[in-house]
Amino acid sequence: MALRLDFLRDVLGVEGAKALSKAVDREPALGGALELRAIIGWVSCLDAHEGSIPGTSSQLRLSKSDETYSGSVGDYNFTGESVYHVSAAVANALELEPGKLDKTLRDTVLMRLGKSLDLLIKSQLSKKKTKSKKTAAPNARPVDAAKQQFGVAAKAEALGTGPANPPLPQEAPMAAVPPSVKQPSVKKPKIPSLPLTRSEAAAECPLCGGGFMGGNKFVGCVCFSELAKSIRTTAYSDGYVLDFGVDVDADDVRSLMAALKG
Repeated sequence: MALRLDFLRDVLGVEGAKALSKAVDREPALGGALELRAIIGWVSCLDAHEGSIPGTSSQLRLSKSDETYSGSVGDYNFTGESVYHVSAAVANALELEPGKLDKTLRDTVLMRLGKSLDLLIKSQLSKKKTKSKKTAAPNARPVDAAKQQFGVAAKAEALGTGPANPPLPQEAPMAAVPPSVKQPSVKKPKIPSLPLTRSEAAAECPLCGGGFMGGNKFVGCVCFSELAKSIRTTAYSDGYVLDFGVDVDADDVRSLMAALKG
């Protein structure tokens, strides 16, 4: 089946789209399931969206509230609908053909691959947010009202059209500043270390087919490479121990465990 590559490259990244294509080449029955799963994963990561659906000219307007969505896909409007309802509308805009799941596909396989897709989608959205922050123009500094008034008055005086002594601007009384109250910091629970045998570490990612280790260090495949910078690897004679940084999400660790341990 022909994948909607423009959409997949946008939401999974170029390498992520290649990984999905390889997975479908290895197992064609996965095609429709993984593409629809990518749509569901993308929609579920959006709190709000205003713009075109990647790979189409269809417009998506979306806002999320209490796990339900309201907005529109093209001319179709919806209110208080589930992620699956909205994903079906997006799939329709992408002209995704309806099909049947192959009965030989195991639920555990689909769940594991779905978690890898979710990680790729979150990574791609994070990259876009970082890029937009870097390219955003700095806000213009506010002009002091008093300086602006005196500047205009001075110019008027020089031209002989204004008074020599402009009126002083009136300032509003300052409100009392409440004493700052230091909020107790909530410490994020530490994620337990992940021990791996040498054979587990040598496993291939079920989605992209890539390896996880480079020498004696976790480097991640295409799907999990973003985690590598937040993972410390300790090598032993019979395996490894992975320690996770505070910025690593517990769901991402569970996805990694499923990929490594099957």
